[in-house]
Amino acid sequence: MFQAGGTANNDVYDPVSGKWSAATHFSNADSADGPAVVLPNGHALFQVSPGVFNSPSHFYEVEVKSPTTMTVKQVNEPASAAGQSSYEGRLLMLPTGQAFWPSDVGDIQIYTPKGHAKAGWLPTITSVSNSLNRGSANNVVKGKQFNGFTEGGYYGDDEQAATNFPLVRITNTGSGTVCYARTHDFSSRGISKKGDAGQAKFDVPNNCDAGASTLEVVVNGIASAASSVTIN
Repeated sequence: MFQAGGTANNDVYDPVSGKWSAATHFSNADSADGPAVVLPNGHALFQVSPGVFNSPSHFYEVEVKSPTTMTVKQVNEPASAAGQSSYEGRLLMLPTGQAFWPSDVGDIQIYTPKGHAKAGWLPTITSVSNSLNRGSANNVVKGKQFNGFTEGGYYGDDEQAATNFPLVRITNTGSGTVCYARTHDFSSRGISKKGDAGQAKFDVPNNCDAGASTLEVVVNGIASAASSVTIN
């Protein structure tokens, strides 16, 4: 676990040993008040700035391989970041696997990371009806790892942007049109352990395209393998 400090100090916690160790610092910046999001590739994206309420902001991707092996790399950032402090931004993981960044000054950006999730991180569908009606409610999808391995988005005391719950995405095979079903009644809201079984209910919108489609469960921007369904 990588901790971005409110001072210049960062740390890594190893749950196996139960010990903390010093981590690579950000250059002339910290996360006294600011957002972060875990990307599908397993890296974390941070917005940081020097001290509390100061600018400029910079963005870093952090990859932790072990308590002593990590990469802290500054990445591309919005032009408006030069005049903003980290507390003015938010980060939310979208079901596309991209990070959504809105800011208090009205700038809205999308960050597209490189890489992809490992196969073992994907949610898995074990059961869903192959025939679904538009406007139907309380359809059930069952599977594994429906709550992801992280909360997804973080901020601190002012904002939370957790995405560790299953979304249902339906894509029409012919038109390519995508619609999202409202999900609810999750079997859990905690973070998954590897192989954890779970389920959710979902309501199919009336405006989904009818016909042959695929259905995916998406958690923290990571999509399951698609199941074939027919939307009636």
